[in-house]
Amino acid sequence: MRQFIGALVVWLASMAALQAQSVRHLTLDTMATQQLSAGITRRMASGNSATFGYFTMQRGAVVPLHHHPNEQYTFILQGSVKVTIQEQTYVVKAGEVLLIPAHVPHRFECLEDGTIDLDFFAPQREDWINGTDQYFQK
Repeated sequence: MRQFIGALVVWLASMAALQAQSVRHLTLDTMATQQLSAGITRRMASGNSATFGYFTMQRGAVVPLHHHPNEQYTFILQGSVKVTIQEQTYVVKAGEVLLIPAHVPHRFECLEDGTIDLDFFAPQREDWINGTDQYFQK
């Protein structure tokens, strides 16, 4: 009986989660592309609890120093970037991931043309959703 009740609780929780947020199947090629600055584009999607951003960057493009209340996982799929965090520099290459804690100021510089950066944020990026992410304009 305990197993049945446990399974029922898990099922009810999963049903509540599905009702709170519907399943979405996205295709990268059909997602809106935002030109953030010279040499940087972004495609993004958000759920209730997290956001991902798919960036394409050209050599020399810079994401200015900024910070946010979101934990950030940066996964370089192609190319490389130089990330500056609190006077420490990290070169992140294709196949590598950098975890940036919430509220920590950081800056990106693209080192190669055609760099692809897939970033995951938790919680969701409210500034991207509501259009107040002005740090690219600095």
